[in-house]
Amino acid sequence: IREITLTAIFSKTHFNDAIKAFQYLCFLRSDLMLPLLIDKIYNSFETIVEPHRYTPMLACLASVPRELVSLNSIYPSQKHVLQLLISVLPGIDINDLNKFILTFQFLTNVLSHI
Repeated sequence: IREITLTAIFSKTHFNDAIKAFQYLCFLRSDLMLPLLIDKIYNSFETIVEPHRYTPMLACLASVPRELVSLNSIYPSQKHVLQLLISVLPGIDINDLNKFILTFQFLTNVLSHI
């Protein structure tokens, strides 16, 4: 179900529903959902010129800030927070308003939970 939810994020019509489903699944079992998300996030951030992958992954990441910064003994996700904060900075692009808004939404969400 993890793979299906992350694959559905790239849908053009119902990606908001997939992000909401991933958010709820991450709330229930963050130790199962976050490792897959973080691996895919790093892959999509390396190719920032592909907005069809970068933007949905950033939206998904912005929806789970509490699980990302919370203390979890099974999967320590806090070690990725600083790297993710640095990785999203190229997303501050005035020419792409959607990417710009999602980047600041992610920064605001994560920093407010720290």
